Amino acid sequence: MYPNPKCYEKSQKEVPENKRIVNIGEKYNSLIVIENPVWYINKMAKVKSKVQFSNFLCDCGTTKWLICCNVKTSRIKSCGCHLIKTNALRERKEYLAKNSLKKCTKCNKEKSINEFHNSSRRKDKKQCECKECMYLRSILNDFNITQEQYYELYNKQNGVCAICHKKSFRKNKETFLCIDHCHETNKIRGLLCWSCNTAIGKLGDNIESIQNVLDYLKNSINKD
Repeated sequence: MYPNPKCYEKSQKEVPENKRIVNIGEKYNSLIVIENPVWYINKMAKVKSKVQFSNFLCDCGTTKWLICCNVKTSRIKSCGCHLIKTNALRERKEYLAKNSLKKCTKCNKEKSINEFHNSSRRKDKKQCECKECMYLRSILNDFNITQEQYYELYNKQNGVCAICHKKSFRKNKETFLCIDHCHETNKIRGLLCWSCNTAIGKLGDNIESIQNVLDYLKNSINKD
């Protein structure tokens, strides 16, 4: 395959032997030079400049005309076949990452490898505890309750928010129910979704403020 005629025009002058960037028989990465370099004029450049092209044979058996300096400096390592292989390997890695399973040492459940945080210290580069268990451990320590106590309360509420009776979602992703507690006594009141927990927090856990919101909404409905 010759250089694109829209970009390059073949020069009438041959490349002198003492100015050749590459020579027949030399190998660079996966490419072997099979023809002497030829001058081509770069028509796309503002100032017309000459570029050396040569015909290369790739390890995969494909021949291709390439810019000699790019091959010699390893900017180009093959006819393009190594890029296809690299992409295929990356896609396979991503597929295996999505479909391979790992057992959590805390909950003893097998989960997708993506459900574990990265860890450079471990052989598989993943934490031994899943994201869910690590998150729960961090928030449960703040309230001095165990994971079993959390799930007992969670099952009592059938896995839904105590106010809106919906599962907790944030940014289109299902998340854990938040632990709602009294800020004065630190006593746990129940589990709420992120929205409801934020709402009553913004209202300062004040019953009078919440009642004012109810009155406001009722009055707006009556006006309609």
